[in-house]
Amino acid sequence: MPQFSKIIFDLGNVIIRVRFDDCLKIWSSHTGLAPEHFKERFVQDEVYARHERNEVSGEAYRKHLCKLFEVEIPKDVFLAGWDAILGEVIEETEAFIKEFHGKINFYVFSNSNVMHRLVWSKKYEPVLRHFDRVYCSSQLGHRKPDSEGFLQILNEIQARPEEVIFVGG
Repeated sequence: MPQFSKIIFDLGNVIIRVRFDDCLKIWSSHTGLAPEHFKERFVQDEVYARHERNEVSGEAYRKHLCKLFEVEIPKDVFLAGWDAILGEVIEETEAFIKEFHGKINFYVFSNSNVMHRLVWSKKYEPVLRHFDRVYCSSQLGHRKPDSEGFLQILNEIQARPEEVIFVGG
């Protein structure tokens, strides 16, 4: 039976909670539209994927969403909502990471845009410092579940697939 020596964690809903409804509430309170208005129109389309690979700027993505939502959301309100998605650290994961830190190599591979990365890299530094490296789709140019990102990480951490466990949300 193969032994694993490295664990790659997803960030969202594995290390931190994702609170999309909190984002919608902020956008709703500014526009007067129900949160369902945004939820029904939000799609993880190709523009979304390109934004997470850093092929589309945050401002271009905001404009794309405003078009989908059929309402203008000012940049400051958009960012307040967008950042509200980033919830609290999941205590059970944090406890596991602290217990096994130094015994197993830990990594993060997150599908994340530049705007979010700038926030979560600071906000969650106390837990992220326990990881050997944090990989982000907007830096790699590849998103999960596409194999290219995983293969790039495996190459960088000098590991074979059978030596690594991926914990996803």
